[in-house]
Amino acid sequence: MKTYEVIIKGRVQGVGFRMFVYKLAKKLKINGFVMNSISKFNIVEIEAQGNFLNIETFLKNLNIGPGLSRVDQISKRELNKDPYKSFIIK
Repeated sequence: MKTYEVIIKGRVQGVGFRMFVYKLAKKLKINGFVMNSISKFNIVEIEAQGNFLNIETFLKNLNIGPGLSRVDQISKRELNKDPYKSFIIK
């Protein structure tokens, strides 16, 4: 089980990006959360936890986003976290 913190910068607020991430996570059986950054505009923060193959597929698909979004940068780092039970939008 891998857990990553993912920071996405670009046009990702007000365009349905969190719902896109939520649906993708549910489809791939990823647990964790997605939320708009509290400190900066145009940043979405994600914690994603799942098996290696599903996490890799999840991370690759984050570049797509919904129609009006634009992903400029994705950064990730591995975390050591207790298991999440589901995926939520904060």
